[in-house]
Amino acid sequence: EYMKSKKGFAAQLQFVDDQSFFENWNKPGLFVKVPVTEKAKIGIPIFPIILFANPGIGKNGKCNVTCDFIVKTPSGKTYGEHKNGNIWVDMPAPEENSLQLGIDYMGISIEPKDPPGEYVVEATVSDNIKKVKFKLVQRFVTEENAESAKAAKDGQFLSKSEYENTKEKLLEWIRSQNYEIPAALTQRCSEDIYALIDYAKREFQRDKEMKHDLYELFSVADSAGMYGAGLVADYFSKALSVKQHIPQTKPRQGYEISFDYPNYSLSIPSADYSIAFPYNYMFYKLALMNAHGGYDSTYLSILSTGYGKGTDNAPSQATIMIAICKTKDLDGFLSAWSKTYTGNAIGTKGMKKEKGYWEKAVSLQDKQMSSIFRVREKNGFVQIVAYLGLNGTFKDNLEEFKSLNFFP
Repeated sequence: EYMKSKKGFAAQLQFVDDQSFFENWNKPGLFVKVPVTEKAKIGIPIFPIILFANPGIGKNGKCNVTCDFIVKTPSGKTYGEHKNGNIWVDMPAPEENSLQLGIDYMGISIEPKDPPGEYVVEATVSDNIKKVKFKLVQRFVTEENAESAKAAKDGQFLSKSEYENTKEKLLEWIRSQNYEIPAALTQRCSEDIYALIDYAKREFQRDKEMKHDLYELFSVADSAGMYGAGLVADYFSKALSVKQHIPQTKPRQGYEISFDYPNYSLSIPSADYSIAFPYNYMFYKLALMNAHGGYDSTYLSILSTGYGKGTDNAPSQATIMIAICKTKDLDGFLSAWSKTYTGNAIGTKGMKKEKGYWEKAVSLQDKQMSSIFRVREKNGFVQIVAYLGLNGTFKDNLEEFKSLNFFP
């Protein structure tokens, strides 16, 4: 059930619980063993992944493989789902007969209050070029954490003072890690994060200002791999009435991303990128910087990935991130933000002043990566567009970024 093939296209569904696997997979020249598991510990995330081979190749030389994930409880009820996951969309074909890890995956973390037993994950994989679709099924069982299970059984919930103290200690620990996400974060978060989120959810029903706490807590949990990005986005869409207009079919001449929280829209002309995670790693960092750096709690972040023109031999894979927030200290905020993004604190004095915005272009990792970002203030908001070129030349990346014409 977990492995199938048709018309030469093959795919399998596996579970891993070691986050370092994802980092190691992308390291060149390194043989990576897939650390499969069939057990999920309470509060420790487990990740359903898709491994595939020999996808169809379109006329443009790119592939188009997607997947719908559904998680079901031991009683058969839907526990979570992630629709239209990007397994390999608008990407060049991997080497023939080589096993490739899908780009998108789902994070599942069983909470103490969840029923113990066998959970079922169904993954409907579609090769949209070869017109092949099949359902893969895998199962995992819960492995209870004694303390978490006892707390759930006894019905223990945090009081307001316990919530505030627990949250502050957790965020203080994260700050001590320089806002980075070491492997220890997952274990550290698992001790507290779910109790904090449960409290914030309950309070949110009567106090809508708790949305800021939820942003922060969900961002931490999501960055630690404890919630799938799709689940986080879905929760906020419903809880905060965030209207997202993200077209499923991308027109070749560009599209518009629009939100009403805050009122903001941006048009990306002549771009053919696919929107990935609306709430992501940089969003998490902005949330923490906001909460502990004196910045106003209105922020939003979008991550968009795709392939740019680059060169014939090395297409320029690009990541574009858009961040929005309010601050009375633009230079201080920009220094803090750029340090998390490039490793160096770059204020407006270190950037080139253009008409209506500041711009900075830097090379990272011995010129193997290019980081280019623009910043401007508009209507009381700081708006940042950051571009990360992963391949190709620095010149190619700079030309492509400028061609997108952000902040015209």
